[in-house]
Amino acid sequence: MTTTKNNAKRFYTLLTLSLVMLFNPNVNVFDILPDFIGWFILAHLFTKAADSAAYFEEARSAFLKLGWLNVFKIPTLMLIFFIRSKNAGDTDIFALASICFAIVEVIFSISAVKNIFAALFHLGERTEAVSLISPVPSTFLKGKFISPDFLITYTIFFAVCKSILYTLPDMFLLTRTTDSGATYISMLKYYPVAILVSQLLGYIIGTIWLIRMLKYVNQVKKEGKFFEALSNLATEDYEYKFEVKLKKRRMIFSLTMMAVASFFSIELVFSDFNGINILPHFLYGIVLLYAVKLLSQFTDKKFRSIMFSGIGYIVISIVQYISKIIFLTNYSYSELESNSDARRFYVLIIILGVIEFISLAVFLVNILKPLKTFISQNTGLDSRDEKYNNFERKYHKELYKKANTLCVLGVISAFTKLMQIIINRNVKFITTNPGGMGESIFTASAVPWFNLVVTITAVIYIAYSLYFISTIKEELNIK
Repeated sequence: MTTTKNNAKRFYTLLTLSLVMLFNPNVNVFDILPDFIGWFILAHLFTKAADSAAYFEEARSAFLKLGWLNVFKIPTLMLIFFIRSKNAGDTDIFALASICFAIVEVIFSISAVKNIFAALFHLGERTEAVSLISPVPSTFLKGKFISPDFLITYTIFFAVCKSILYTLPDMFLLTRTTDSGATYISMLKYYPVAILVSQLLGYIIGTIWLIRMLKYVNQVKKEGKFFEALSNLATEDYEYKFEVKLKKRRMIFSLTMMAVASFFSIELVFSDFNGINILPHFLYGIVLLYAVKLLSQFTDKKFRSIMFSGIGYIVISIVQYISKIIFLTNYSYSELESNSDARRFYVLIIILGVIEFISLAVFLVNILKPLKTFISQNTGLDSRDEKYNNFERKYHKELYKKANTLCVLGVISAFTKLMQIIINRNVKFITTNPGGMGESIFTASAVPWFNLVVTITAVIYIAYSLYFISTIKEELNIK
């Protein structure tokens, strides 16, 4: 009984914390109280409910989407600062980022609100937890009550306003171009006022929403029948099914992280950033190692070699990335023909590139071991089962071939990146309009089209990774 009370207390404490994390307005994509913490807490709190009653799973899915969307705001904010460091006059990037996030956030938020209230009302209508469908005391008027339907409406209003209010001020940062080609911010003087007004309105609307939601949560807590209502709707084998579904969710999350890792294998290089890749290779290694570590939890074997090879690749990749930044900051590829210091430094980059490629190839080959073990023990009939036969063995071999293909494509993609480093060592000078007016000379790679090869191989690797992971997920669902 004490454990049950402690769990209930913890549930309502975390629920209150999540609401507090969500009530405040943002400034562009920056949030003082990170929303993703609130969304992930909500997704965690309603995990069991998702397996007990209708609509909770849909709400939980929306919470997770909102959580990851807000996590993605962090690298986006870093990218904005990076772009601004190269071009301080580019303020349009603020509006672009806020509009994109606001549109997606509104769509996911409306879905989350509708589904969570549908789930709570469904539960209240079919059990004795009537507090879920009871009116909430008014925020300002004593003795007055707010209907549950109005609470839904106001929550949607709050969610939409929150997105609009962090987008509107950035419209005052949009630039215009004069007839002479110069750019300027025509409404910059109104920006501080817009920020102040949007923050003030955001806190007023958010505070009213927070108070109303806390009153709703408090009346449900006082009644104390929420968890009992979930139990009444759950089936007899609920606990067993919950554990099975929880395990499957963790497996799917691990596989999803593998697919996410593949996206970090692409190269994002812009001339405005001195040719520096803004998506470092070591991020690919970190996410991939994390995904494999999660997957290995669902096997009966330990794979220490993966940790060593993965960490080794990440360290080498960091050293290589720093070396490239130093080179591209102090030299240019054109100096490789005339500057001996640049040539010597670039030899180091090539050596590090070779080591990085070898370490990644070893890492990817090592990944095959836990991946195949995961497949053999979690898809089809477990290979450790006494009934395991030739049919199941052939079935697993087909999946092994797909895993091998994924590894080969990853190695090929990495090899093209190494070749690009080597090819960039040899530059050629191209003269435009030789001997005429406006003659100019610029440098290019000896094989300028090879950048396209690097991108194509990375895209093929990403596409196959998505196909492979979706195949394994389907097999898990069938099992």
